[in-house]
Amino acid sequence: HGALHDNPGLLLGGFTEFRVLKGVILSNGPRDLRVVVSKIQRRGEAFDVDVELRSGPDDAETAHARARAILQSRLPAAPDYTQPPLLAEESYGYSVDAAYREVLFHGPHFHGLERIAGYSSGGLVAHLRSAPAPRDWMDDPLRSTWLGDPLIVDTGLQMGILWCQKALGCPSLPTFGARYQQYTATFPTDGVTAALEVRQQTAHQVTGDITFLDANGAVLARMEGYEWTVDPSLRDAFRPLVAQSGGSRSTDVR
Repeated sequence: HGALHDNPGLLLGGFTEFRVLKGVILSNGPRDLRVVVSKIQRRGEAFDVDVELRSGPDDAETAHARARAILQSRLPAAPDYTQPPLLAEESYGYSVDAAYREVLFHGPHFHGLERIAGYSSGGLVAHLRSAPAPRDWMDDPLRSTWLGDPLIVDTGLQMGILWCQKALGCPSLPTFGARYQQYTATFPTDGVTAALEVRQQTAHQVTGDITFLDANGAVLARMEGYEWTVDPSLRDAFRPLVAQSGGSRSTDVR
């Protein structure tokens, strides 16, 4: 939204170099946040705009997140995608209710998992629900429809947390994303299928790609080079949040 505000007529093609710098902590009521953007710069047939989410007074600003938005006059054609045959070979072992109750910390608005289709040492496949209209989440939305789908994208990141818990026995948080590319101006309103493919893993970090597909198997968007930091100390941080988050509305599991 910030990148397009001063650049009407272009489309959001995605972003690169997404970094979580410092979480936004709500302890004593609301916090005011600002979106700060750079001047637009041409890069081949696309345009770059650096974007930061900040808070605090001008003389003591805190940067919370940073990325480089990619703006385009038209979106590229979606690539073909074939899911690896053994990507979802096993049951995950948790129902969606149990995942939100025992592993994830997200509140009811961000319970985007509808069904965990399968798990393997190489990744995770799930069906995700779409976000409601912006007016259901914002008092005064800038647009009547989303540029992307925030619930679908966030739930893709939740899948990485679920995989780390199952495969490594340890919680994690997403901290970096190399690239997000979107191939559609609007996401389906009836949800998508997401395939997480783990590319690298160590004791402290997992890197993977996530592909979002419509009901016909067409690629809607891809998240590439996303990193989750694995840390046993997150168990204590997650526990009070999980206790407050409540149950999910879906219980389907393969």
